[in-house]
Amino acid sequence: MAIYLHEIIHVVPGREDEYMASVLSLGFIPARRRAGVKHSPSLGQFRTAQHSGHSPKVINIWQHEGWNTLTGALARQFQDQQRDSNMEAWWTANTDLRRGGHDRVLLPTDYTRDQEGLARDGVRGRVFVQEIVKLPLGEPPGYLERLGALQAVFGQLGWDVVGAYRVAWRPREALVLWALPDWESLGSLHEAAAADPRLRDWNDYKDNVVQDLDEMILLPGRMNPLALRE
Repeated sequence: MAIYLHEIIHVVPGREDEYMASVLSLGFIPARRRAGVKHSPSLGQFRTAQHSGHSPKVINIWQHEGWNTLTGALARQFQDQQRDSNMEAWWTANTDLRRGGHDRVLLPTDYTRDQEGLARDGVRGRVFVQEIVKLPLGEPPGYLERLGALQAVFGQLGWDVVGAYRVAWRPREALVLWALPDWESLGSLHEAAAADPRLRDWNDYKDNVVQDLDEMILLPGRMNPLALRE
């Protein structure tokens, strides 16, 4: 089962694209390629729109084949004997592009498609919405199950679920990423909620269980395979 590394990076204003390009360049450092380092693919890169919170930020999401791939990457980052000195040099050289950040490890629901599945189903967006949901202990699996049961309803409104995840080591959190075909779709879910009893029930449930909700409007990076360009 694929698992995902989700990074939120605080970047220097105006240098979001430069930072995203620099991150992708890690896979092309000759010394790292010769060392046989396995590079996990990018599920997507995004930058934040200032309308939904503190900006600028860059979101990187990496797909790992499983725990062994992820823990191998962590060992090369933090363990002295296996340290990836080339990545360490890249990290130091790019301090002028970023100001900090933090990561999450995401565990996908059964209905979350991996990179291959998203490409096969043609999942694309011009605008993306990310929700980081804080819930009572033990509630995230039920929250994500309810959300999954409404995928068809959301899809009719232009909100396609890219992924819905539990967060490892943060048992009160869930994370959901949506792809929208256009800016107009941002309002469709809110407008439909008053008329559709299924959405009213969903919003009533959210009002009762959600303890905190951090929503971000995201724009796809230039090399994002999920970007709708035409």
